[in-house]
Formats: sequence, C-alpha cells, structure tokens
Amino acid sequence: MGRSVLSKRYAQAVFKIAHDGNAVSIWREKLGVMVEMVENGDFVNFLDAPQIPTMAKISVIKTVCREFMFGEKNQDNAEVGLFKMVCNILGVLSVNNIVHLLPEILEWYGKFVDEYEGVVRGEIISAVVLTEEQSLNLDRMISRIVGVPVKFRTTIDPEIIGGIVATIGDRRIDGSVSTTFKEMRRVVVG
Repeated sequence: MGRSVLSKRYAQAVFKIAHDGNAVSIWREKLGVMVEMVENGDFVNFLDAPQIPTMAKISVIKTVCREFMFGEKNQDNAEVGLFKMVCNILGVLSVNNIVHLLPEILEWYGKFVDEYEGVVRGEIISAVVLTEEQSLNLDRMISRIVGVPVKFRTTIDPEIIGGIVATIGDRRIDGSVSTTFKEMRRVVVG
C-alpha cells in the first residue's frame, strides 16, 4: 500500500475519533504537537525500527508524551485524556513502524477538517510580504468572490512586480503588475 493511501486511512480514522468526540479542532492542534515531537530524525528512526522491541518503543513514547503533556500549563482532565489518546496514535504508528508518516497524516487530517468545515484551500502569490491585516482582508474578499470560506498559503515571488495572484482549485485570479504589462504589450505590439 502506498504511503499516501496509508496516511489517508490513518487520518480518516483519527478524524472519525475526533468528530465522534466533538473535538476536531483540538485534535488538529494536538496532532501538530505530535509532529513537533517527531521532527527529531533519531526519534523517528528509533520508533520506526523493526528491531526495537515494542515495549521499549511504548515506554519511550509514554515518557516523551508525559513530558509534553505536563509541560503545558492549565490543562483540564479532558485535555489530558485527549492528549493520551493522541499519544496512543503515536504508539500504534510505532508498532507498525510508520511514525515517519505522521506529518502526512496531519496534512490529510487537515484536509478532512477543511472539507467538514466547508473551507477551501488556496494560494496567494505576492511580490512582497503581506501584513496580517492585508492577508485577512484578502481572505475575506476572495472568499466573497468564490462564495465559500478560503484559507490561503502565501508565497513571495518578486517576478510578479506588484499585486497578487490567487489560485483556488482550478480558478486563478491574476492581479499582478507583470501580467498587466504583458497584456499591454500584447495589445500594443499586436
């Protein structure tokens, strides 16, 4: 089975657990913490190594999760219980030697949450770094144009000179200066 298919299946299972527990957003946050935990390549290699006994992996996971869990202040019992469930997911992944898939599982999980919430993802290309206020205004404006809530990932490309290029699915809104210049040139030159 391909990595992406496997990641998607695990993400679907996690989404079902989160949805049934009415904790979809909180699970996204806690899975993000798990991804931070496994950013250490040695840690992932240890948990994915088939020659390491399962009980040794589980022991390490419990220790690391305990440190992460109680490092956060003001957690109530429900949140601690949720974090334990998320750590159990890490345990399942380690038993199957696929902890390295956790970032991809989080990505798929995010897609399921967006679909559930009716949110569409898009990309904005800008010639300069946008302020938070500019980004929020663009999100609102383009969401009104498209008719659904849109969350954007922003990238910088000085080649567009000014303005923005927004891509949502197969729709593209090109308000860049470079495209305007190209159109003017095409009209003038013929």
